Amino acid sequence: MSYTLQLWEKPVDWPWPTTKKEADEQFERVSDSPPPGQNPKFLEWGRVLQERYPEAMDVWLDGSEDGVTDDATLGFGINTRTEHWDAAFNLAWDQATRLGLNLYDPQSGVHYLGNGDTPEEPDLQVRHAEAARKAGDLDTAWAEYRRHAVRGNPHALYALGRALRFGTLDRRRHFELAAALQMMGAHDRATREDAEAFYERFPAEAKGRGSISNGPRPRAPWWPRWRRSRWSAWPCASGC
Repeated sequence: MSYTLQLWEKPVDWPWPTTKKEADEQFERVSDSPPPGQNPKFLEWGRVLQERYPEAMDVWLDGSEDGVTDDATLGFGINTRTEHWDAAFNLAWDQATRLGLNLYDPQSGVHYLGNGDTPEEPDLQVRHAEAARKAGDLDTAWAEYRRHAVRGNPHALYALGRALRFGTLDRRRHFELAAALQMMGAHDRATREDAEAFYERFPAEAKGRGSISNGPRPRAPWWPRWRRSRWSAWPCASGC
């Protein structure tokens, strides 16, 4: 059994897709285009995968090997019966991102874009931040969470709130900001209950100061201003 994927590269003058519909449309346009000749990035991508997991990369949908194709897309499959198929997928994703290539999973409709985004899949978007956090690379984790938080990713917002609440990711504690970020980023029952319980610990005067607003998912007055400036004015932006 194989997990089939499509590797492709968008033209440099096209904007990065922000929705699945946009990504689908771009992929179809690239897929339907005349063969442009061998993409050298496909060769580099295929070389790394074949060297690391040759037993998993044994299905090439268009008959090519190691990324050899004149087409604008490269169809391949990862053998899910092998021991390391999940690691092979992660490497395929990492290498595609490193090279600015996109992975398309037609089974789930997910696009893993070369800019690190996965449109309409907020949990997948913070994958690199979580990997950096687990590896102890706290600066990278913080930067990755911020990158997606400014776009409104709830998982990233909640993670930043937790970091400021507990003083993790090598940041100083900032309880009011932590409460606001957690409330904005709460995305399921467990995170909502946690965020609301923390919020309710604040005295009434703190809730009314503007850093924390009433309601199930408050939007603090500073949020639109800092979002427009990509948090450059945030007190914690450069080191807290």
